[in-house]
Amino acid sequence: CIGAKSKTNPDIIYIEPKDKKVISAEQAREIVADAYVKPFESNKKVYIITDGAKLNDSAQNCLLKVLEEPPEYTVFIIIATSETVLLQTVLSRCTVVRFPAVDRDTVYNYINKNYPEYISQLDLLYSLSSGTPGNIKKIIDNPDYDILRKESFKMLVPLMSRHKISAYTISEFMENNSDNAALIIEFWQSFLRDIMLIQNNSDGLVINSDLQDELKNLSFKMKEHFPIVALEQTILAKTMLDRYVNLHTLALSLSFSIKKRLYN
Repeated sequence: CIGAKSKTNPDIIYIEPKDKKVISAEQAREIVADAYVKPFESNKKVYIITDGAKLNDSAQNCLLKVLEEPPEYTVFIIIATSETVLLQTVLSRCTVVRFPAVDRDTVYNYINKNYPEYISQLDLLYSLSSGTPGNIKKIIDNPDYDILRKESFKMLVPLMSRHKISAYTISEFMENNSDNAALIIEFWQSFLRDIMLIQNNSDGLVINSDLQDELKNLSFKMKEHFPIVALEQTILAKTMLDRYVNLHTLALSLSFSIKKRLYN
């Protein structure tokens, strides 16, 4: 346990991209070859892929056989924020374990202990973090988080606009914030989800409660299928981003595809 916690156990291998971008097919083949080498100290040999989104399609395909018929001493753990980042052929060979949000009291105690100055924002932080203390830490430790969230909200109008020129506004915004492109898409998804809830008289479940009035105004201007269509396209865009599609191309594709489905 001590070795596992300090990451010194030779039979617990953390897999991360060698180039800090993607786990390639070449790296996956190295993992497969190593998987057939027996453990040094333990009864089991555990490979932990810390971000399943980093596995490109070729790498996932390389892992299929060893995932289906691993050596009896080998265990693979793939951590991912969503099943959508993994191929169905990979998912079918895995046991999916979902981690639910922790309860409100636990989050309160976490904030009160680590960030007491933010306790007044408990409700908002609980919603934005999906009840996950690790997400709360990311939110609070990122000084640009709230500014970017509100700027992303302003970009929701050009994203949904029928005017094609607005696609370039979206592209410029995402490229100017390229390090936070995934976060921007997640913001848009949360806004669209909130609008859907408001349109269905479920205001109490809104995530971005501090923007509720603005979200209501937008919801009145949208037909009910608008946020559904846009949400579908942002999910696709997030998958494309995880596959390292060029950001300029991705942003234009996202915006144009929304406009095409809403107004053509």
